[in-house]
Amino acid sequence: MDQRSLGSQGLEVSIRPTFGGRITDLASGTQANVNPLSAWWTVVVFCALYAVSMLDRLILLVLARPMAATLNITDEQIGLLFGTGFAVVYTLGGLLIAPKLDKGNRKALVVIGVSIWSLSTIASAFVSSFPVLLLLRSGVAIGEAVLTPAAVSILADLFKPGRRGLPTSLYGSSGPVMAPGAFIVGASVLAAASGLAGATGLEPWRITLILVGLPGVILALALQFTVSEPRRVPDMPTHAPAAEAVNLGFFAGHPRLWLMISVMHAVCSVAFMGWLAWTTALLIRKFGMSVENAGQVFGLVGLIGSVAAILFWPTLDMRISRLLGRSAAALLYVVATIGSTLVVIITGVAQNVTIVLIADVLALFFCNGVIVLPNLMVQNASPSANRARLAALIILANGLVGTGFGPLLTAAVAGRFFDKVNGLGPAMSTVGLIALPVLIVLGVSIQKPYRRAIEARRG
Repeated sequence: MDQRSLGSQGLEVSIRPTFGGRITDLASGTQANVNPLSAWWTVVVFCALYAVSMLDRLILLVLARPMAATLNITDEQIGLLFGTGFAVVYTLGGLLIAPKLDKGNRKALVVIGVSIWSLSTIASAFVSSFPVLLLLRSGVAIGEAVLTPAAVSILADLFKPGRRGLPTSLYGSSGPVMAPGAFIVGASVLAAASGLAGATGLEPWRITLILVGLPGVILALALQFTVSEPRRVPDMPTHAPAAEAVNLGFFAGHPRLWLMISVMHAVCSVAFMGWLAWTTALLIRKFGMSVENAGQVFGLVGLIGSVAAILFWPTLDMRISRLLGRSAAALLYVVATIGSTLVVIITGVAQNVTIVLIADVLALFFCNGVIVLPNLMVQNASPSANRARLAALIILANGLVGTGFGPLLTAAVAGRFFDKVNGLGPAMSTVGLIALPVLIVLGVSIQKPYRRAIEARRG
């Protein structure tokens, strides 16, 4: 890599032969040392990685019945594999890895992480006991923990501040799009695997795990050989002796902001993950759908909401920011969290399947905002040396609290206060009603600290 120091400011520009090697100015939307085609190819690769990670994460919900029959796994063990067990390893792993992402080679760490989770998914096809499967699912969680903190950090270094909304939204939307899509893709792959069972001697669910694990291996190779590690864009001249101290000061100087955002994310995620885990069961039990139809319908309507939201949130953020003269990400984050929670409440009390399906579209629409906007806030209000750690902190709130306790809390409320079989809807609404006032209070409270953090960075 040819590096040259430019000007008296001590700023470094990385010149590298990627996709034509042309260096553009800030008008292109990318940072001055980044080729636009190379930057957008990086976005494409990370979007594909996020989509595949969600497929590998959620595939167990599609394969739960045949896996349970073969391995004698209970419902509680399935919940551990998908929920609490996965969430603990995923979130704590992200916190441990994030400091290395803030200082080391992010691309190399992502390649290692993708390889670990993909090979763990493939290896899960050959297990014969629950403990081994739990161990391999931990491998999936550890591998996936690298991805989003690295992506948030890398995208911020590829695009200038005013142009980060679209690439960050495209990345953040890839997961929510694949969340319902995992049911469609998983069911389709399982059906295809049934035709291969006779030739391979493997059960269809085992073949499915192999097939869904292979794309990650291919994408790891694509990342290694077609994407370059971008030079970190400094928040101040790199020769200044106080640079590291200032970065650490930003991390410690706004604890109220990042604590409130993390708590807000956790509260919203508890309600939303309870909705995500049990909506298909609600369609089956309350409205008499078959397992196949419930999965397909839920996946289809979820895709509609997710795709509709991909351009909506960054475009709205850009337009409102121009109108206000400052970032609108925190304001829109409040709208998204409250909107998603209201939809959860409506889903639980709806007596008509059409209303439930419309609510599902809106739930995934608002969910995109809940996922994308905190990443924009991290990019706008934190220094480059701390972005991966702050992204990991928000993932901790979403994964450990939301994924870890949301499905369990909804089921527990249904069993304790309602009928365990038919009480999922009222339980969803109850959890949402508890979360809503907390989100409103926190949403109002983060506005001033967010503005101060942005003003401090500009100063």
